[in-house]
Amino acid sequence: MTDRLKRLVPPVAGVVLVGCVVTAFLLMGSSPSAGDSGAKVAAWFTAHHDRAVAAAFFLAYACATGLVFYIAMAGYLRQRGSRTLSGLTAAGGIVMVTGFAVASGLLGAMTDKTSRLAPDTIQSLNQIGSDAPWIAMIVGSAVATLSIGIASLQRQAFPKALGIITAIVGVVQVAGPVSWFGFMATGPLTLVWAAYLYQRTGQPDTITMPDVPAQRDAVAETPAPSRTRAKA
Repeated sequence: MTDRLKRLVPPVAGVVLVGCVVTAFLLMGSSPSAGDSGAKVAAWFTAHHDRAVAAAFFLAYACATGLVFYIAMAGYLRQRGSRTLSGLTAAGGIVMVTGFAVASGLLGAMTDKTSRLAPDTIQSLNQIGSDAPWIAMIVGSAVATLSIGIASLQRQAFPKALGIITAIVGVVQVAGPVSWFGFMATGPLTLVWAAYLYQRTGQPDTITMPDVPAQRDAVAETPAPSRTRAKA
């Protein structure tokens, strides 16, 4: 893999991650809620079978691209000196994509031979799918977002303004009733992170040497040792 390809893969993974999640949510936008009856859930999944299957695949793709993006982001932060926060970024990303995987698996279960599922069974699957994956998605996203925001402010991994916005979005995600809005805000944020990740991974790391003029002048003014010849 060339250096340019290594530099390009993580940002592209971030863009694809956002596209897959948005598409899956749009496909499932009119799906039954957690309190709907088993008959209503079965009727919806029968009528919208192809949409639900497509959403399951998009969530599965989001798992793969999310892992690539957040692991790469963790590596980028680690290179800037944020060891603990880079680990939390990776851990948060893994927890979040686990939520995507659970949601994809439950959709697969409900779309595979829907007509053979008992009303109580499909109702239970729908209720679990409406609630359980969100815990992992929100918690994982909040941990990763807060870690990226704090690392940006501590280590200048990203511009200060972006670090402040990222930290605020992370806080909103743990604010209970408004956590959904914080989670949705990570979509545009991920695109911005991806752009900066592409830009900054292409810049060579620079090492700033301390300027010590006094020592430099002292060395310059030190006379060279004289050489004497031994007398015969």
